Amino acid sequence: EDVPCWNQPPSVTMTHAIPTSGFAYKYCQGLTRHYGKVFFLCMTIILAISTLCVVEYRFMVEQSEQTDYDWTVSSAVQSEQRDALEWARNERDDLDRRLRRFLKDEEDEKERERGDTKGTATIVYQHTQLDSVESIFTPENLQAMCQTENVLLGAEDYPNKCHDPEDHPIGYTTDKDDDGKKRRCAKPMLSVLSLYYLPWSPRSNQTSIYDKTSADYAFGAVSKADLGFMQLYTGTPVLYDVPSDAPTDDDDIWDGHVRKCKKLSGKYVKERTKQLVKLLDHSDDTRAILGFFLSKDVEDTETSEITRSQLVVQGSPLPGFKDEKDREDEQEDLHEALNRELEFIFWDFFNMTNTNMRSAYRTAASPINGSYPSVASIGDVDVRFMGPWSNFELDRMVNSDLMWVFGSVTFVLFYISIHTFSLWLGSMAMFQIFTSLPLAYFFYRVIGQIDYFVQLHILTIFLVLGVGADDVFVYVDAWKQARVDPRLDTQLKRVVYTWGHTAQSVFNTSFTTASAFFATALNPVMPISSFGIFAALAVIMNYVLTITLFPTVVLLWENEWRWCWAKLCRGKFERVPWGLEDPNPAESQAQVSPRELYLKDSGDRRSTGSVKTTHQSSSYTADTIPVVPTGDSVGEGSTGSSHSNPKAAAPAPSGDGKSVPFAKPNEELRPFERFFREYYAPAINWAPEGHSRLKPLSIALILAFVGLGSAGVYFATQLQPPTEQEQWFTADHMFTGFEDLNSDRFLSGADDEYAEMSIVFGIKGISRDEFVRWKPGDNRGAAIFDEDFDITTSAAHKALKAICKRMREAPCDITACVGGFGKLVKPDSLYCLIEEFDDWFTDNWNTTVKGEYDGDKDRPTGDEFLDELKEFAKARGGDYETQSSFGFFDDELKYVEVPFTATMLGFQPYSVTLSYYDAVHEALNEIYEDLGKERTKLGSEPFVYAGRHFTWVVTEKSLVDGVLTGFAICFPVAFVVLVVATGSPTVSAFAILTIALIVSTTLGFCQAIMGWALGVAESISSTIVIGFSVDYVVHLGHAYRESAEMSREGKTSDALTQMGITVVAGAVTTLGSGLFMWACQMTFFTKMAVLICAVITLSIAYALLLFMPLCAVFGPEGEMKSFMGYVQHYQGLLKSRIHHGRTSSQEASTAAGPYANPVAPPAGAEAVPRATLPLQHTR
Repeated sequence: EDVPCWNQPPSVTMTHAIPTSGFAYKYCQGLTRHYGKVFFLCMTIILAISTLCVVEYRFMVEQSEQTDYDWTVSSAVQSEQRDALEWARNERDDLDRRLRRFLKDEEDEKERERGDTKGTATIVYQHTQLDSVESIFTPENLQAMCQTENVLLGAEDYPNKCHDPEDHPIGYTTDKDDDGKKRRCAKPMLSVLSLYYLPWSPRSNQTSIYDKTSADYAFGAVSKADLGFMQLYTGTPVLYDVPSDAPTDDDDIWDGHVRKCKKLSGKYVKERTKQLVKLLDHSDDTRAILGFFLSKDVEDTETSEITRSQLVVQGSPLPGFKDEKDREDEQEDLHEALNRELEFIFWDFFNMTNTNMRSAYRTAASPINGSYPSVASIGDVDVRFMGPWSNFELDRMVNSDLMWVFGSVTFVLFYISIHTFSLWLGSMAMFQIFTSLPLAYFFYRVIGQIDYFVQLHILTIFLVLGVGADDVFVYVDAWKQARVDPRLDTQLKRVVYTWGHTAQSVFNTSFTTASAFFATALNPVMPISSFGIFAALAVIMNYVLTITLFPTVVLLWENEWRWCWAKLCRGKFERVPWGLEDPNPAESQAQVSPRELYLKDSGDRRSTGSVKTTHQSSSYTADTIPVVPTGDSVGEGSTGSSHSNPKAAAPAPSGDGKSVPFAKPNEELRPFERFFREYYAPAINWAPEGHSRLKPLSIALILAFVGLGSAGVYFATQLQPPTEQEQWFTADHMFTGFEDLNSDRFLSGADDEYAEMSIVFGIKGISRDEFVRWKPGDNRGAAIFDEDFDITTSAAHKALKAICKRMREAPCDITACVGGFGKLVKPDSLYCLIEEFDDWFTDNWNTTVKGEYDGDKDRPTGDEFLDELKEFAKARGGDYETQSSFGFFDDELKYVEVPFTATMLGFQPYSVTLSYYDAVHEALNEIYEDLGKERTKLGSEPFVYAGRHFTWVVTEKSLVDGVLTGFAICFPVAFVVLVVATGSPTVSAFAILTIALIVSTTLGFCQAIMGWALGVAESISSTIVIGFSVDYVVHLGHAYRESAEMSREGKTSDALTQMGITVVAGAVTTLGSGLFMWACQMTFFTKMAVLICAVITLSIAYALLLFMPLCAVFGPEGEMKSFMGYVQHYQGLLKSRIHHGRTSSQEASTAAGPYANPVAPPAGAEAVPRATLPLQHTR
């Protein structure tokens, strides 16, 4: 007589089968018998591997040397083109000759001391009222700017290290040192004060001479650009009159290397400002210079509310050094000393204070129209500055922020110790968490041969703090549940139960989490890929330690430390029997399922008449919930009947007098467990009588969270690469938005702020046979040259000249093109090899004998052209553009470049750079196609080289694609794992839906609420989001399957009671560790804090408030097995049927005698009716 599945026995407290043989049993038996030896063995292996990683491979001691190629997607076309050209530049034939020329022997002439620039400082000035539209150029403001720049120019060591080129266009400042030796420094040409504090010509006639007749014009041979330069910097009125009250004596302006900062006349400042605005239209060169100082809308408003200066901080090589490479480290130390001195002088000047908790560059002022004023100001001028010392600030803040890791660790240690009621367990849990990192590094570096390890990988500690603590909670909570289960009356049974529960439950979460991180290994951005691999290995190592080391830690606590504590406190200590003897053969079954225990228990009670069994409807209502008494109200021999008709037998009360559905007899619950058993589970399980699926609270929660998740999906799909520069500091930090301020607010940039590019002919690919992805700076490949390229023909010459001409005129109306030029190429910046060759060749052309030179007819071709080109290169030996515009390999010209300066500023946001990339390639391709057959000898389509500018666009795009690829991989993998773990596609589908909504809601929150784009920090954090989103759902899904209850309501109650406290504890530890990161100053860490806190909050909320209500309403019922359990079950059924079929056939054949053979009976024999033949199993 079977018992209906909806009437569950309260005496069944074990939620999964307890093995009494097999590997798991033998392993647990060995752990229990030799826990001390196993503990020391594990510790020895862990410490040995950790020591090896630290001593031999410098784990956490040294990091990989970072290069410009780390974040480059090496497989992208743009990266291959960049690498091919850079290889060709370095390997061409003329390299040795140039090296011999420029890097001569010891006796040759040294480079000029301080002749090259070494670092620049940019200072931006605007009104302290950031929204003011008044002109920044007033006498008072200019005086304040002058005092600010004197901070740098007046530094004690500045005259010894300043920039001192051989020929400087606006002159020098001089002083004498203590020994009377003259020291000279170049005047700061890109200082806005050089446009106002300059001595004007003392001529009696102060009017412009530009409009005089050519006979009297003193500057007739001077170019238009040079005239503009003279009007700007020399004080000579060649274009406009001398402003009123203009300074005329250089001694009134300079005092050694610093300005005297006298207050200028208001009339002079006003007239000079109008003059500067007019000069914008004089020439492209003048416009480019003035555009650096004036605001973008100055032509419309005729005022500039913002300006800036760029000062050369130092020169190189320093006195006493031959060149920049001479004793390079020693020179760098000297440069760094001045940079540090300058930073501290600026701090003192602006009363800025730096502490470990707060950077000196952060302001306490409130934002104005969403922008924070600078912490530095003088008078009414808001001052922002960045220089070579900026890296010091980055290092300071990173080191300061990493100190908060100790806060996270302390919190996790404290919470684990409180949760487990043991400092020993908490300490060993932290030891396990931290040692998982060197163990992961062993497999990452030693086994996997992945050399790349940087600060990014150290962030894994925040991940393993959450995952490792969660693993520990699963084991400790299962152990505590085993201790109060009367069936588990020996230590071996408890270890077998706890280890089996933890091994499977933690495996499910660890495998899905590791799979999510391994999915990022396919990310084309190498640092993200390597981070995912290392994080996955750390998760796996945590799991391995949880099932090897931590069981011995718990046994030591149970048998040794608790005994010592009892001795110290003179308390009682009763050791639980070991139970190490082998079980009786009759009891030595591979598995004892809850169903078999239930049937056995029901039969025993049925034989004694203690239970009256009736079959009833499976509908679950308020009147038919199986209820059992708990606590002290249940006697020792009481069964708490729930198998009789519930209407006939009223539900028994709990210890506080309330009815508790699905409670077990003598159930000892902690507060959180009691909350889930007595309050939350009944609430989501409740349904009106006769409507078991109509559970109002569950349905309301499902609708609410599915709606929230749907909104998250919508906003998550709006995530795009950043449209502004990545910000690494807080919003109130001076450096935040500094690059955007320089690129967006000014008419143009300095010459070195524009992107340098080249059009490349003759290179069609790259060979990378020895390239290793984890060493991005090494063996980046060799160029593959285009065999069709032949620049020696007249047709190729014409085609190249045509490309040069049309590219100069190519229009540009996108926002990426700045400076007001309206073109893709900055005027007078494109260098065309054929045009320069013609200019040189014309100088050597004998006009008298050969007539006027016609390049298209008279230019040499073939080998003669190559010979002349080599002579041209020698003649232009000091011309860098000539030297870099072509390359010979084995005396064959293999490629040609057309270098130019783009009208796009360098290192712009993704959308800006991408728009320019598309525009310049579209223009080039159009020109190339229009050339027709003339382009044949130029080879295949050329490409535009832009260094890191175009390759970074690919990186930003790949960051977005990599996140989506990771999602596309991890979700199917997680679904398969869940199906294998739970044996239920339904539960697995619920889990995947929940995980997907967690991830999408988190990313949607970042986009809609935080306003983030998918940049570097967000992409890295998104990788962690995938890992954190799966744990709690998988734990609850596994507990749902393990429940011995047959109804979905009972399984839901058991899952919440058994695993609810564990997932809440895991969420608290991870959330707590993430909260400490809110105190960080780097936005990278604060974004991680936001994402960790958001994903953990949403994960626990979705797991408890969506996943469990889904299970309560639609979850599967009946006995559930794991995937392997179902496989074994059906294998057993198949074998049973085969065996049963054979046995039945033999029995039937024996009983039927001669009539079993389907032939006619012998003559005279009595026919036996078919109905009287023995029945046979025919299925």
